[in-house]
Amino acid sequence: MSDHRERQRELIVRVASRLAEARGFDGVGLRDVAEEAGLAMGTLYKSFRNKDEMLGAVVAHGIAAMRGALGEAPLRGAPADRVVAFFEKLTHVVARHPPIARALLGALSSSNPALVSPILRSDVETTRMIVAAIRGVGAGEVDVDGCTEDELELALLLRHLWFASMVGWANELHSLEEVVRHVELGARRLL
Repeated sequence: MSDHRERQRELIVRVASRLAEARGFDGVGLRDVAEEAGLAMGTLYKSFRNKDEMLGAVVAHGIAAMRGALGEAPLRGAPADRVVAFFEKLTHVVARHPPIARALLGALSSSNPALVSPILRSDVETTRMIVAAIRGVGAGEVDVDGCTEDELELALLLRHLWFASMVGWANELHSLEEVVRHVELGARRLL
């Protein structure tokens, strides 16, 4: 892809992200994004075939930003303390922009491949970070293929617990503090 086309694609994703934060994913139309970005519809279609593909790129962009905000440094304390610290940080990073967080959570339960694909790739990344917290090492030191079955199962259970609690937050059933508390209860039982 040419540099010019890559810059246009990045512009489209930034504009779509901004509109999604203001309106939610359902309120973002291709025409709105093209107008806001100052691009013709044909130019937008050269980067994305449809709205779902564009929103999938927004999801991937959000996940990359989250990963950058979480950092790679090892966490301190006992394994359960490190895992709780990781999920506390993850929860607050994800919830910084509630409309995008709610859209990401909705995308996680979608059957749309354009939305699910970047999230499935992020599961590997999240697993790596959880295992790093369990081990007390930097996330860059963990190769998911080299994880034990126990580590992978713990990461899976903790991810699912966190996700379920975040869905409760998205539906205004739990506060962010309760989300962290739920993960803490699970981490202390499991570890």
